[in-house]
Amino acid sequence: MTIRLPWRIEKLPNAVPAILALIYLASAILKIDRGGTLCFDPWAPANTAMIPLEIGLSYFLWTKSGREFGALLSCAAMLGAALLLTWAHLSGRDVRGCGCFGAIRMPYEAHLVLIAFLFTLSFLTLISSERLAARIESRDLAEMRATFAQRRLESGGKCSPPKKGAGDIIKQSPPRRT
Repeated sequence: MTIRLPWRIEKLPNAVPAILALIYLASAILKIDRGGTLCFDPWAPANTAMIPLEIGLSYFLWTKSGREFGALLSCAAMLGAALLLTWAHLSGRDVRGCGCFGAIRMPYEAHLVLIAFLFTLSFLTLISSERLAARIESRDLAEMRATFAQRRLESGGKCSPPKKGAGDIIKQSPPRRT
């Protein structure tokens, strides 16, 4: 099942998912490089779980074949991070030293701005996925072929494709090699 969105970005620079991948990789490295402070850190379980996720996100966003999945997973991870940090902040916990980026300390508001930035880049990557656009286009072409075949059956094989300028535009596909 393909979900059609009312918007699509035709071409997103390859630098956008590459920047996302590098940010996630840097975040994982900073968590690993944080040193012994994870032993006494209440955020240690969440940060430890995020290390393999961030490395995986880096891989998926870096490779074109996994970019759509990586962008979707990144959106979900950023929503989860925003919910967790908001809950911790509202319940009175100090989120400045949560370890999201290793030893870098940021106030709650800075976390939310960074999460919103990463979510936005992930969402743009998701809706601009070239594979998604190609899948939608191939489905549209298959629907047009099926309609043409149905017309041909209904008319006893005498139906010809509409002429150019007759209101219908039929995309020509290259001949299939078998």
